[in-house]
Amino acid sequence: MNQQMKTADAADDRSSLITSDGYTFHTSPGKMEIVRLPQDGKGMWSAHGYAEKDIFRMLDSRDEPVSGGVIHAVRFQMLESGNGKVVFEKRASNNPEDPVTQVLSVNFMVH
Repeated sequence: MNQQMKTADAADDRSSLITSDGYTFHTSPGKMEIVRLPQDGKGMWSAHGYAEKDIFRMLDSRDEPVSGGVIHAVRFQMLESGNGKVVFEKRASNNPEDPVTQVLSVNFMVH
């Protein structure tokens, strides 16, 4: 990984901030990335992944306490090079027929 990639990768690793909508993770196979979603206790997040092939997999998700509240952290394992996207949808419950109240997406560029 060249210096530019290392710098971009370090920026991905910010440990306590909410991942912004449309954020792109510059990463590499074998690395774990964490998407941090806002969590106000009023709903459930679901994730939908899109890629031409299996370049990542979701490992787990959980609420994590942070200064000033709680975030919902979703861990992904990078499997191989490629580009993919994950769209997160928040609903009032885990019922897929409930209306979506919030949408966030992230991109993975696995080098």
